[in-house]
Amino acid sequence: MLSKIRKFADENKLLLRGDRIVAGISGGADSTALFYVLVTLREERGFSFSVLHVHHGIRGEEADRDEAFVLALARKYDVPARSVRINVPEEAKKMGLGLEEAGRILRRKALLDETDRLHANRIALAHHRDDLAETVLMNLARGTGLAGIAGIRPVSGLFIRPLLCVSREEIEAYLADIGAAFVTDSTNAENEYTRNRVRNEILPALEKYVNPKAGEHIARAAEEAARAYAYMERLALKNYRAKARIRTDAEGEREVLLPEELIAGEDPLISGLCVRFSFSEITGTLKDITREHAESVLALFLRENGKEVHLPYGLRALRVPEGVLVEKLKKEEPAFEEIPLPVPGCVRAGEWTFYADFVPQTPQIPEEKKYTKWIDYDKIKGNPAVRTRRNGDYIVIHPDGRKKTISNLMTDSKLRRSERDRLPLVVLGQEVLLVPGVRTGESLRVDGGTVRVLRISAKKDGKEETNE
Repeated sequence: MLSKIRKFADENKLLLRGDRIVAGISGGADSTALFYVLVTLREERGFSFSVLHVHHGIRGEEADRDEAFVLALARKYDVPARSVRINVPEEAKKMGLGLEEAGRILRRKALLDETDRLHANRIALAHHRDDLAETVLMNLARGTGLAGIAGIRPVSGLFIRPLLCVSREEIEAYLADIGAAFVTDSTNAENEYTRNRVRNEILPALEKYVNPKAGEHIARAAEEAARAYAYMERLALKNYRAKARIRTDAEGEREVLLPEELIAGEDPLISGLCVRFSFSEITGTLKDITREHAESVLALFLRENGKEVHLPYGLRALRVPEGVLVEKLKKEEPAFEEIPLPVPGCVRAGEWTFYADFVPQTPQIPEEKKYTKWIDYDKIKGNPAVRTRRNGDYIVIHPDGRKKTISNLMTDSKLRRSERDRLPLVVLGQEVLLVPGVRTGESLRVDGGTVRVLRISAKKDGKEETNE
């Protein structure tokens, strides 16, 4: 087994001279084998390593036993080791996740924190070939593309997997040959978790009823898929970097505009990868992102402006005139109840302040602007107010009285959907006089016969907006 791991490490540039490695060791067969492999190869290859054990706070005395076993093993071979305790059930509730998923996330964070603490440059995990086959089966069942078929890789960021070239059977034989003890997690035999069910029932059934080497063949197919995916990823990344527009919105959140030219004439596989890049650009992960998610975003290019799809991690893809915008969904703010606008006076609505004051009439009729509305006060019927939009709201768009619904105005003006329900308006009943930053209505205009001129203006965050 060691000769196979040496060859695999050379091919994938693992266990390099000068590496400082943090090894995640649970005490089970796989991680214990990883420990002995690292102990055997550290002087030969010129790397150093330390051990981190994560106590999940789940299995009581059994978990305490595992922790003691790992720390004793590390002491025996003069390997620096540390254990961290995390109450996974408690954290899982806070995160709104199951124990399996929460445990995976928390282990990963603990390993990354330990790497920072020790100034290490790599994290070794004990995934093996059967884990790879199980992952591929799970990804296929859930819906995936080539990336999911490629499964877990020998190197991903800081993480390395030196045992990925060997099977569970080979690992157990290796431990028996060297007379190494290990501990057994009693929950591994339970089928409550999805992976355990795949490991204990589905993959063995394939090997029994279809092909004894089913796991090995799935792993080899994953390696080929990984090579094909890496090639397509390079092509797609070149296209994405050249054409996608990455920017930061008003709230400091990253967003990605995927323009029409990004997909024009491109193979759907390349376009789909570009969509996935946009997801990871914002969230830093692609876990739980399936082929169907990417395809639903691509389908937006064929739909009208304003259409949207919601995605994992609170993402939204929105069809806009330039293409498709991928962004984090903003937390919806409650609509403003109607606030009377005193004349003269001012009111505050969210980030906006609205002012109403009388100004002298001049021979020159003032020009209507996006943040200021001049009104012939003697024509007004009722009292102006400030509120967010409602069904039935309209604005007069022509001196002859032609109207447009506020919903259509906001769509045509390219206001994001997340802004439409939050933007305060100046209204008279259901007629909108001022949509700040968009336009003013054509009714109640000042003319040569106006006696009293009422000026209504809007400012955001205490700063006067550009009135172009």
